[in-house]
Amino acid sequence: MMRALYTAATGMQAQQRNIDTTANNLANVNTTGFKKSTIQFQDLLYYNERNAGVPSSISTQVPVGIHVGHGVKYVSTDKVHTQGNMENTGNDLDLSIDGMGFFQILQPNGIIAYTRDGHFNVDGLGRLVTNDGMLMDPEINIPSDTRKVQVGLDGTVSIFLRDENLPEALGSIQLARFQNPSGLTPIGKNLYRQVCNT
Repeated sequence: MMRALYTAATGMQAQQRNIDTTANNLANVNTTGFKKSTIQFQDLLYYNERNAGVPSSISTQVPVGIHVGHGVKYVSTDKVHTQGNMENTGNDLDLSIDGMGFFQILQPNGIIAYTRDGHFNVDGLGRLVTNDGMLMDPEINIPSDTRKVQVGLDGTVSIFLRDENLPEALGSIQLARFQNPSGLTPIGKNLYRQVCNT
């Protein structure tokens, strides 16, 4: 009876984690650049009371064994990095990534973080920043007399100054790509960080 209670408890814990993950996915349905999570489960160790193939008499064998499972555990929450829907917002600084890659963001602590959230603004110093004021890396500076910003398919940032009809290139947005984007750690504020094990 105690084993049954323990096994049932592992199932309740696993389903609670599943509900928590689903609730977080629903809560962020309108979050720009958000990637939903899926949870992966694994069964626990088995008590093998009898294996298949053991003799049941001099001339017969047991065809099927007796194996009692000890429940379930959750082993990972994977981010699903599929392409989201793109929509035209009419804002020159709302950017999207077609395919794989992440914008690089310089955090206040000097560490680079990564995001798929392409909603950018210009701060009081003319720098391209996130909603929280963190700088894009490499830094892009927009002059105060800019009337239009244009970003090419290759990431080249060009501006049209008030009295000019030809664009002037400012720099380039560089994307970071990872072999295993699901291995990035979400840290909030639509950001991920790369964990380096030493």
